[in-house]
Amino acid sequence: MSFVSSTSKARAEASVNKLLAGLIPDAQQRKQTKKPKSSTELLAAQFETPVNVVSKRDRQKKNKLVKKKQEEQKRFEKLVKYKVIKSHKNNATEAEQKYLKKLIKRNVNQLKMLEEYEDFAVEDEIKELERELAAEIEAKQKKRKDKSLSTTHTKSVSSGLTDRYNNLVKEGKISVPGLTPGLAPVDYVSSDEEEEDGDED
Repeated sequence: MSFVSSTSKARAEASVNKLLAGLIPDAQQRKQTKKPKSSTELLAAQFETPVNVVSKRDRQKKNKLVKKKQEEQKRFEKLVKYKVIKSHKNNATEAEQKYLKKLIKRNVNQLKMLEEYEDFAVEDEIKELERELAAEIEAKQKKRKDKSLSTTHTKSVSSGLTDRYNNLVKEGKISVPGLTPGLAPVDYVSSDEEEEDGDED
């Protein structure tokens, strides 16, 4: 079989080898020809240097450490500058006086913001607790009220129903089990029948 190019021949051999590898155990042990590398792979192999792969977490940790060190350095520099200005406060230049005013203003604003933030956070927590307590108290009161209403309501409903039922029976609108409408009970003896029985004797 003739192939158009060497790559198509290599692909065909690779696919046949894969197919035979599952069927014949010796197929993998055949001498495999090395695939020719592309030009970019060859260049990369020539200039290959060990590259340390740094994970994202490691980079983030390093960045945090760098930022922390930078912030500490800035604080230290500001502290040194403040100490120097404070040591000769009476003889400070205009630039140093401006810096002091700016520093005082910034610190006052930070304190105000912190105070407002704390008050705001505390107020929110207090309001949330008040809402929770009010909801709990309301739920308990509702349970008590429902319980008391249910007992009194059932008593009043049951007594009202029995009164209504008795009235309907008296009016003859409903019948009582054991009685047929218009007929007396089986063991019922009326006074008229007794008189008739007494006359016959």
